[in-house]
Amino acid sequence: MVLRKIILQHIFRQFICLGLIAVVMALSGCQITQLDSHVTQTYPEDGSEAGAFGWVGVRLAQPMQHETVEEAFQISPDTPGQTFWVENTFWFRPIQAFDKEIQYQAALKGDLETFDGLTIRTNLTWRFTIRDPELIYYVHEGALGEIWRSTADGSQNQQLTNTDGKVFDFSPDQSGSWIAFSVQNTSDGYDLWIMDLDGKNQQKLIDCQQDICSEPAWSMDQYWLAYSRHSFDEETGGYQPSQIWQVDVQSSKTKTLYQNETLIAQSPSFSPDGTKLAVYDTSNQAIRVLDLQSWEETLIPRTLPGSGDWSADSSHILFTDEVPAVLEPFIDLYISDVSTGEVTTAFPNPTTDTDFS
Repeated sequence: MVLRKIILQHIFRQFICLGLIAVVMALSGCQITQLDSHVTQTYPEDGSEAGAFGWVGVRLAQPMQHETVEEAFQISPDTPGQTFWVENTFWFRPIQAFDKEIQYQAALKGDLETFDGLTIRTNLTWRFTIRDPELIYYVHEGALGEIWRSTADGSQNQQLTNTDGKVFDFSPDQSGSWIAFSVQNTSDGYDLWIMDLDGKNQQKLIDCQQDICSEPAWSMDQYWLAYSRHSFDEETGGYQPSQIWQVDVQSSKTKTLYQNETLIAQSPSFSPDGTKLAVYDTSNQAIRVLDLQSWEETLIPRTLPGSGDWSADSSHILFTDEVPAVLEPFIDLYISDVSTGEVTTAFPNPTTDTDFS
């Protein structure tokens, strides 16, 4: 099994422990107990369904020695993915889609060790299948519109938002569990909202007042969103150029992404492995790729706006750009190696009279 452990260093968010479950036990020597009383939840539940990129995990009732849980975790058939922790919950996130035709089995087998040194023998398994793919799409109602959900064959359709046609844009998280969307408010600005896949648990994340908040992009761990924000200038009655902001999903606290400089940018996009953030740098006409672990950046020149699309392994970005011609420019397709910044054309021979998107 390919498991690449990552340590999520939340650069923009400090975890605050809201309380640990106290477990009182009488210890005698090297005591071994069964796991049943130490697990509060498995994800997905045994016998239920998950999305093609859904997370698999287990929530434990007390702090554990992380290494012992990671070594005891198994998933069958083998699936490339990453493991990480959120408080007392251990997560596996696939970086290759689960196969809809396969029943998967997750397991926690072996000896675990609690933070206090208690040994717990485990033999826990749970099974899950992959749900049918569905579409989340946008229906215009004039200039704006609403968000809908549909089965892949179009046989069942469900309207998820009811805003009187005021939704501007939207973005689902990679696991297919949550949707962020922007809605026009009474001040003619655009607020950021979130909801679950069924359109339930709708809540306003940011009241942007007269500012335009749009283009939300989910972080891999679902703890924060990057988004574009046009600030309203009361003196001129117009809008400032777009900047990239971030918002903590739990607290709704928001601030600019770049604290020490004014970066005119738009179109935030996270790499599939969650370690990088790409934005379109309007001032330099380039895709700016920020490494969220080292804080280093790479610039990829591009005339057309947008941050492109990531390859599944997060190593390359695919994007379109203009090519000068005698009468008018045409569009070609390019691939950039994120680690080196090297850009190559996607096709061996030049293309003319062609458009890509």
